[in-house]
Amino acid sequence: MARTETEAYVLTRPLARTSPVIFASPHSGRDYPAEFLAQAVLDRRAIEAAAILGQRFQLADLRAMLNEPGYLVDELARRHLIRPEAGELAFAHALIRDGVYAALTKERRNHLHRGAAAMFAARDPVLMAEHLDRANDSVAASAYLRAARAEGA
Repeated sequence: MARTETEAYVLTRPLARTSPVIFASPHSGRDYPAEFLAQAVLDRRAIEAAAILGQRFQLADLRAMLNEPGYLVDELARRHLIRPEAGELAFAHALIRDGVYAALTKERRNHLHRGAAAMFAARDPVLMAEHLDRANDSVAASAYLRAARAEGA
């Protein structure tokens, strides 16, 4: 990031290149207990799942995506990646979310969108259809049709 003449900050390189720094350490892996490394992997999975859910999301949805009912976002908040906002969680800035999303491989992004679709299937058919569409799933069109019928009923 660089400061402009107006005191605003602008990105000088894509976040995808800097995202490993979020989880990197100046020490070798031998210096950290397995618990710390496992938490770092979980936090990385969490930030990726959050990027799939959108700029604002519910902690319960993030926990469901991770299949971790007790997951806490403390480390992500400490690193100023996400923050609580009006009873929800939100990325601290849209560029953070966009950078994380862009850094996902196509396969990972599709996998996470399918997971989100499955999570929303019972309670929000529109969100389910949107996530199937973003996953380039062949059943997205029929999911949109079912969602439209459900909203019309």
